Amino acid sequence: MSESQDPRKTITEELVPTGFHRARKKAESYLQDKDKAANLLRKAKAKAAQKQGALAGVWEDLQTMFRMLKTWISGDYSGASWRTILLVVTAILYFVMPFDVIPDFIAALGFFDDAAVIAYIVSILKEELMAFSAWELLRREDQSSQDAQTHIEHHQLDEQDE
Repeated sequence: MSESQDPRKTITEELVPTGFHRARKKAESYLQDKDKAANLLRKAKAKAAQKQGALAGVWEDLQTMFRMLKTWISGDYSGASWRTILLVVTAILYFVMPFDVIPDFIAALGFFDDAAVIAYIVSILKEELMAFSAWELLRREDQSSQDAQTHIEHHQLDEQDE
């Protein structure tokens, strides 16, 4: 079954949060300019750090999207499709920019629509986010293994010098 035929990956119009399409349209320009995407990511991380409590329900998923975008920008991760990165940037852009139905300065409710958009995109990208998390885990294990091997080699060299 192709991606366009998979009902879990289809953007269902009645479920689309207000402002989503404007954010997605704007997100396309960020995929063409990785410096612009990196600047967006910095702004989003700073805003998220200040509003962590209001984002509790989507915090882990938002952090995963931040890491995915960061590794896409650096070129370390190539396992995501253009569409996946577009949706990740759309969620982050919606969070940072004023596309909101409920302005963020309204206490308690202000981040409700941001969280709704993040949750909406997570529901579409669940498999891709899980694949990215698995990639991260393998990468950490490979790095740990390499670090252990380097430590052993250094230790063996030290013993030879004695």
